[in-house]
Amino acid sequence: MAKTKTEVFSRPPWERMMRFHNLIQEKSFPNCNLIAKEFEVSWRTIMRDVDFMKCRLKLPLEFDAKQNG
Repeated sequence: MAKTKTEVFSRPPWERMMRFHNLIQEKSFPNCNLIAKEFEVSWRTIMRDVDFMKCRLKLPLEFDAKQNG
């Protein structure tokens, strides 16, 4: 039986972070669960992205409990 090549296409972290950034620029209140569903990754992956943006990129991100995002 011949093996078939299957390709897995994953979106890089940069694409997720740019999506998050764009939603913030649009005055939206993204949250980790919504972004995780959109990119088909775990919410923990998105949390790591957010931590990277806050700690390494020094972006002023804050959670707004009223807006849940």
